[in-house]
Amino acid sequence: MTNPLSVLREYNFFKKPIIERNNQVIFGANSWPKTTQTNYLVCGSGKDGTQKKYYTLECLLYFIKNASLSHPKYVEQAAAENIPAVRRPDRKKLLAYLKGDSSTMSSSIDKNGPMRDITIVYDKEAEIETNELRAKLGLIKSEETNHSSIN
Repeated sequence: MTNPLSVLREYNFFKKPIIERNNQVIFGANSWPKTTQTNYLVCGSGKDGTQKKYYTLECLLYFIKNASLSHPKYVEQAAAENIPAVRRPDRKKLLAYLKGDSSTMSSSIDKNGPMRDITIVYDKEAEIETNELRAKLGLIKSEETNHSSIN
């Protein structure tokens, strides 16, 4: 079973296109709902008998996109868009992990945390969008993009 945290890390590290559509996060032919919990524990949860809480895929994707903002600005912006924010104590380790900078697995990654099966999708729009993004990034030639968009 593939977990969304590992897939998000891989796609972020290799700068592969990630598509958000209809409350889904699409990684190539695989998809999860934005609300899917990853297995990255929210700082302070699960200690002293408290319930474990996990960051959602939507939260982590938003964090990656806005990691350059100061923490107060990021939190304010996330709140305005009704997206849970990554807590300050988690920022540095989480960002290092998602960028592939951290060679060791963080202690905040719960190996027994929530795992959800992926949804296999074939979405022609997503394929076209992915190819267009890859072309913009120089990962494929634009002729390949045009070819896939007319089929």
